[in-house]
Amino acid sequence: MNILFADQFGDLGGAQLCMLDLMPAIVEEDWRVFAAVPSGPFAERLRRLGAKVIELEAGTYHSGSKTASDAVRYIRNLPRLAAALNSLQRSHEADVVYVNGPRLMPAVALARALRPVLFHSHSQPPAGLSRKLVGIAIRQCRATVVPVSRHVAGCWTRYTAADRLQIIPNGVADLRLPVANRDALRIGIIGRIAPQKGIIEFIHAARILISEMPGCSFVICGEPRPEDARYASFVRTSAAGLPVQFLGYRDDIAGVMAGLSVLVVASREEAFGRTVIEGFSAGVPVVAFPTGGVPESIEDNHTGFLVPAPTAEALASKLAAVLKQPQILAAVAEKAREKWRSQYDVNRYRRRVIDLLTRVAAAGSTKQ
Repeated sequence: MNILFADQFGDLGGAQLCMLDLMPAIVEEDWRVFAAVPSGPFAERLRRLGAKVIELEAGTYHSGSKTASDAVRYIRNLPRLAAALNSLQRSHEADVVYVNGPRLMPAVALARALRPVLFHSHSQPPAGLSRKLVGIAIRQCRATVVPVSRHVAGCWTRYTAADRLQIIPNGVADLRLPVANRDALRIGIIGRIAPQKGIIEFIHAARILISEMPGCSFVICGEPRPEDARYASFVRTSAAGLPVQFLGYRDDIAGVMAGLSVLVVASREEAFGRTVIEGFSAGVPVVAFPTGGVPESIEDNHTGFLVPAPTAEALASKLAAVLKQPQILAAVAEKAREKWRSQYDVNRYRRRVIDLLTRVAAAGSTKQ
């Protein structure tokens, strides 16, 4: 099978890591991937895993809600993107067009995709015009939509039939390593340094918590995108005087997890929460804001801990409570690891996506 894979980002985020997780299974099937992605670390990793990379200029835009200027540039750019994708699907005889980000769906629709389209929806576009454009493109392409959670699926139900909507949660590898220091209270947050990831709330919670539990230390693992440089500077300034270590971007997430007593997920909006299930796999208890798809994986006080409100004060209070109960922390971490093993193991994720790609391609071939 030939797969034309298209992504709007060249750097590494959750959506891109999901594709990298899938690549070994694609290679095992002896399928060929032609990846139309912007230049960057994602393209390099795809090349190393066996994909043929065609560099795609998808444009740069503000994260989250888009400005009017972003919208104008995007609309002007659509015909060029559509022409490029149309040419690629023809020249590489694609059996499936696999779209890994919402920004490219309207371009695929405009390109009049010749083969079946699979749209892997890792997030919800902002409500309004952005979401409507993607939804219309889904309908026009009769795309099979793969949301990562029920939360994400909810925004596409009006645009596609139920049999074309297949929820497949992310999966991750076994990340459990020996704990680095069982006596230290080390609290970490992993993810891009951006306002929507709740990094500043984590810093404010750390400042509150340290007055009650002075033995705690804190870790921030991640880097900002260029457009979030000012926010990242504000985070560092706000952390002055606190025992906070900035690790930058790290590939060895298992090693980072091994040093943590608790993992915090403080996102304002989380489509699914890949970091949550990484914590499950690593055996690290997770304390999270109850946003987006997070409550689909975390059952409060059973597989993790949900903060009653998405505020620094509520986060600090929850952390203080759970850190004083090490036996409960350990029991919850083990239950979460059992849930990872049964529902979020990377091999299960791979099988489900490979099976779906096979069905989508087969359905498309019968219509030729």
